[in-house]
Amino acid sequence: MSKIKDILSIELENDIKNVIDLNSQNEEDIKDELDGFILTESLAKHLSDFLDVFCSNMKESGVWLSGFYGSGKSYFAKMIGFLIANPVIKGTPMRDRFMPKLIGIKNKEIIENQIRSLDKTDYQVTLFDCAKVDSSHGISYMAMSHFLLSLGFLSNWIGMMEFNLMLENKYDKFLATVKEQNAGKDWYDIRKKMSAVPALKKAILTFMAEDEYEETRKLIDERIKTYDATKLKEDLSLYLEHFPEKKIVFFIDEMSEALSQKKINLLDLEGLSEALSSLGNKVWTVGIAQQAFNDVLNASGLNIHQLNKVEARFKTRIPIAAEEIDTIIRKRLLAKTDSGKEQLESYYDKNNGMIQDITHIAGVSLNATKDEHTYADYYPFYEHQFKLLQYFLFGSRDTVTSQIGTRGMLVSVFDVLKKEAMTEADVFTHVNATQLCRQAEENIPEALRMRYEQADNHIGKEGMKYVEGRALLQTIHFLEKANAYTTIENITKSYVRRPEDYYSVLAEVKKALEILVERNVLITSGNQYRITSQIEQQIIDDMNSFSAEVYRVRAEITKILKQQKIIKIWQTLTSDGQAIPFCVESSLGENFVNAGEKYMKVSFYDVFHEDHAQLVASVKQDTQSQKGIISIIPSSVYGTEIFNRAQELLKIDYIETKTYHTADEKKVVNNIVSTKEEKMKFLTELINKSYTEGTAVYLFNTYQLTDANYQKEIESLQRKMFGNIFYKRLGASLSDSLAVKVLTANSTQLTTMFGGSEEFRFFDSAGKFIGENLSVATEILEKCKSYCTGDKLEEELSAPPTGYKFGTIITSVAALFRGNKLIAKFNGEDFHSVSDALEAKIFDNTRNFAKASFKAVMKSLSYNDRQEIVDILKEDCQYKKITGDNAPSYNLNDFELVDCIRTLSKRMMDKVKDKIMGDDEMELLFKRSVQARNVFSQYTA
Repeated sequence: MSKIKDILSIELENDIKNVIDLNSQNEEDIKDELDGFILTESLAKHLSDFLDVFCSNMKESGVWLSGFYGSGKSYFAKMIGFLIANPVIKGTPMRDRFMPKLIGIKNKEIIENQIRSLDKTDYQVTLFDCAKVDSSHGISYMAMSHFLLSLGFLSNWIGMMEFNLMLENKYDKFLATVKEQNAGKDWYDIRKKMSAVPALKKAILTFMAEDEYEETRKLIDERIKTYDATKLKEDLSLYLEHFPEKKIVFFIDEMSEALSQKKINLLDLEGLSEALSSLGNKVWTVGIAQQAFNDVLNASGLNIHQLNKVEARFKTRIPIAAEEIDTIIRKRLLAKTDSGKEQLESYYDKNNGMIQDITHIAGVSLNATKDEHTYADYYPFYEHQFKLLQYFLFGSRDTVTSQIGTRGMLVSVFDVLKKEAMTEADVFTHVNATQLCRQAEENIPEALRMRYEQADNHIGKEGMKYVEGRALLQTIHFLEKANAYTTIENITKSYVRRPEDYYSVLAEVKKALEILVERNVLITSGNQYRITSQIEQQIIDDMNSFSAEVYRVRAEITKILKQQKIIKIWQTLTSDGQAIPFCVESSLGENFVNAGEKYMKVSFYDVFHEDHAQLVASVKQDTQSQKGIISIIPSSVYGTEIFNRAQELLKIDYIETKTYHTADEKKVVNNIVSTKEEKMKFLTELINKSYTEGTAVYLFNTYQLTDANYQKEIESLQRKMFGNIFYKRLGASLSDSLAVKVLTANSTQLTTMFGGSEEFRFFDSAGKFIGENLSVATEILEKCKSYCTGDKLEEELSAPPTGYKFGTIITSVAALFRGNKLIAKFNGEDFHSVSDALEAKIFDNTRNFAKASFKAVMKSLSYNDRQEIVDILKEDCQYKKITGDNAPSYNLNDFELVDCIRTLSKRMMDKVKDKIMGDDEMELLFKRSVQARNVFSQYTA
């Protein structure tokens, strides 16, 4: 298979300079820097704007070129400087070498004409970095000393002498004299050594006397010590008088840094610019700085008058943002051969879905790679990695939006290609975040380095194919510093080097992350991972020093278990519209819900058992004959992890209540505490899984629960237990509010009062009682063979096997009472009639019903017998006429019929007494009536 280097169209033998130094001006450096310079559209516009101003007749000859560190401002300024100076580089003028850079630029012809217009003037260009040179004599002498260097002179008092000799047209003679006096050695060679001063003096003395030489040197030394903008103006004026065709251009780098270091001050700079501006546009000053000019002014503390003066000197301001960094990198470092590009595009077409997924970093506004051209252009990188690298190098996304570090990006990408041996890798291997991190971060903090080593030690023992501990942490560090989400998926996508390996790498990443979290090398927050800091480690050590007793861990787990859905499902069974309660408790007897339910229990065992099968067998043996207990034994798979997770939550509770003093400590504690919700959620899921995947035991049978079947299994077991315990339970129930209504309703209403259930068909449509054989009637009458209180009826009939509701009991008793199947006793008084019972309010409330006693009527008249008696009373006995009361009805019970007979008998006795008794003649005449009175008396008791 071909290598990456085979498809790149450039060679990567030479390193890229991290910083462009304006003081470095040898021919080889200039050539290399020009070869590496990429003219983007934005830089081309800046160049055109500069040349437009520079070639004009404007008087304000100060330019401020700004851009943050790494933006490429110095590189750009140096290229402009050499375009203006136009030195011959390896036999070719600088401007001619630069012209190919314009190919493909929109305004190519305009810029080319602007550059060619520089040919009209001869320029003396001086470039220097004011933050790196001696500032003891001020900015003006900095400029003069480097101006001397640009002329080929020394930058000290000797250079000043050379300068004066040149102005006096004696310099060539001086050079010849030195050569003659020093055995043919050139002055340029001699001045590099300590012998320069004697040689200079000896040659100078051919032009002046010794005392004149000493005086001249003294004057030069004094001039340098007091050098200022005025003196600079004087010296440059002399130069321009001597060379009237010349223009002088100063490029002064790192102006804002020198200002912040107090090497120069803003007023000195203003004075310099003002002095030079007085020379018209014969002298230009180009200041190069990290800060924009307005930012420098705002931080200066100058008054408004001073600010206006300074501002007037630098009317032209050019901000360099280098926003096209990816264009520079792709053209300079990642250019492909035609065949290489074709090969990459073909690979993308075959694997586009996989590549799009790999390059989709969730939670971040980054571009996934969605076409073959983009893929080929950025390979062996992905497009989104450039943004991440910018964020990693230069901070927040907001900052990067306006400040993209060209040099930092360029060098990092170059180092990845060269130092990571990427060019030697097989085609279709990609750069990953680990490599970006290694090459972009120069100084690794000691704490982070230790974490890298710890990760290597822990993961190295696992024998993984793809994942290494240090590399994994570097990926996480890179993503975190780049403000990307450090989820498992994002980490894996950023770690994998070949898309085909994604799922294999994902499995190893998951395992490695679990290990590193367990060893406290990483810490989780939500679904993201973070490298543990020193303070975090200190807090974690505090957590680990806290000993959470087993009983507290058990209590924590039980508290969570009580809230689980499985408990809520077990606590109630809905059957025929009725909610049937189950007592749910722990195997140790701690109640979870429905403590009052005595007959049906669900017992939950805790998760801490090692031998699941042995525990199941033991529970089966112990409960084999207990129809009222279902045992739930959780899966033992999750026991250890549940214990550890619960213990961890208790430790978090501990540090949450502990006092910490520093802001950093409090921040770490808050971060750890903020993970409680997620950890609690995970623990809850584990507890729930352990029970929904556990085993249910009932009557020596086992039932394996699963997440898919446990709800159906629970309902099935509940119904089995319910059927076994309450095998006489009714399919429907009655409301207690019906009891009084049963006693007050018309006979024809009775049949409809009990709902549609045949279990409560106490009366027919005529109001005739027909319910003596109903199961509820049988149970109640059986309990009432002798007097039985209402509360005892409730106690016994609500228990197995009947399990009646109170409403069913009281309403059924009322129906039996109305049907003449029960009599009642309340407050020492017997009640046989409905009206009397209503008056006594026996059925009005629970309290009265509980106090009342009921007894079954063991023998009674048949309905036909009662009908015959009623007919006799109405027809033969003329009941209504004699008593004045309403005639009896067929719905009267036995006791009410007896009352009717008693009333009739009493009335008849009264008539005999009133009409016959006491009158001898009448008694003699109606002997049989007198005798009948004795018979009637038998029915009035």
